[in-house]
Amino acid sequence: MPDPKRQPPGRSYDDVVDVHTDLTAADVFRILGRCLVYIRPHWRLFALKFGLMLGSFAPLLVVPWPIKILVDHVVLQHPLAQSTIRFPPFFEPFVAGVAGLDPFGLLLATLALLGVLVILFGAGTGDPRGNMAFLAQGQDTATQSENLISAGWSMAGGVWGLADLLCNIRLVQRVTDAFRTHLFHRLIRLPMPVLDDQRIGDSIYRTMYDAPSVQGICFDITLMPVV
Repeated sequence: MPDPKRQPPGRSYDDVVDVHTDLTAADVFRILGRCLVYIRPHWRLFALKFGLMLGSFAPLLVVPWPIKILVDHVVLQHPLAQSTIRFPPFFEPFVAGVAGLDPFGLLLATLALLGVLVILFGAGTGDPRGNMAFLAQGQDTATQSENLISAGWSMAGGVWGLADLLCNIRLVQRVTDAFRTHLFHRLIRLPMPVLDDQRIGDSIYRTMYDAPSVQGICFDITLMPVV
């Protein structure tokens, strides 16, 4: 029990925690900047996640061109060399490789390319949020907060989506663990009168179960705008 004599005059015990809760716009931006600092030690993993996320949009650029080949040069049997529409540079190697094939050979080559894309990026889920992975959780705060750390998302499926998902989970865990470690180090350095006067249990609870929210702040303002 805290000593009532140590409480500041005119303030109750509950007033010690979470004073000045009204935030201005400057306070909000200051808090966001302090959260982003925890990404800096893991910038390589963050850059990998960013690259994998951008790469998940590659099928949107590639898929229309195999379909064009199937329609114009397999079904309609127009010569590939006489195409009036110029293929993009990233698709030119495939066009050069299948040049001279008959319609049946062109069909097999194009279907093989589409099969590789399905294995690499998946067939899509139709969900604009992409693929998400969560652990089972209950109604208690403990499992819900831990689920935030062990959850991941990816805009792609297949092998690429799996790599993106694992990278996302690893990045979230490292950022959250770094934030928790920093908070615990600050707690153990508090003077004993402060630990006696204030509710240390509330601080530990926030460190354990509110800390995972920092990863949501970090990635919602860095990765999600790109999506």
